[in-house]
Amino acid sequence: MPRTQKQFEAMQDESRAAIVQAASELFAEQGFAHTAVSAIAKRAGISQGLMYNYFASKDDLLVAIFEKGWKEVQDSFLVPTRMGAEKPSLFDFIENACILTLKHQSFWRLVHSLRAQPATLERLGGRVQEFEQLILSQLEVFCAASEPVLPHAVANIKRNPQAEARLLFALIDGICMHLVQQPDTYPLSEVLECLRPQYQSRLL
Repeated sequence: MPRTQKQFEAMQDESRAAIVQAASELFAEQGFAHTAVSAIAKRAGISQGLMYNYFASKDDLLVAIFEKGWKEVQDSFLVPTRMGAEKPSLFDFIENACILTLKHQSFWRLVHSLRAQPATLERLGGRVQEFEQLILSQLEVFCAASEPVLPHAVANIKRNPQAEARLLFALIDGICMHLVQQPDTYPLSEVLECLRPQYQSRLL
């Protein structure tokens, strides 16, 4: 019995997702320049010829990976409200970012590895910088919107949401980098508990 159009489209989506996943893993493990198209096709479980039906080149595939990553980052800004809470907090955002990092390890491992691959960064034409600026801009919004609970002695110190956002970005980035390097051994729960007192009360 011939496949329906819907079944055919589902198979195409599945193949495309498998290619993107395989490429994300291999680019992170071996580097972009040292990853052969044949290796990507093999890991994705398809023929090399079929792969070219989806992506004309490795460069196109790299761009597709980052376009998928954009959506994942935007999803991380939709912070769920903790049960019983009035609003989500800055702590909830940090925790959510860590959970999504573990869920999409191959992509985030690639992002971190690309920082050591200048030639590959050039192929992306500034997309990584735009990607990071998107995160930083949203963190500035979060930091400006959430008042910290400060001791009385320093309560009148002028706030700087831009600087605080950069500090928070570095904190989250460092945690997530260690997470993708040590997904089975990194003490995430303990680290988050250290951050909870500082950020749980800062509602978004």
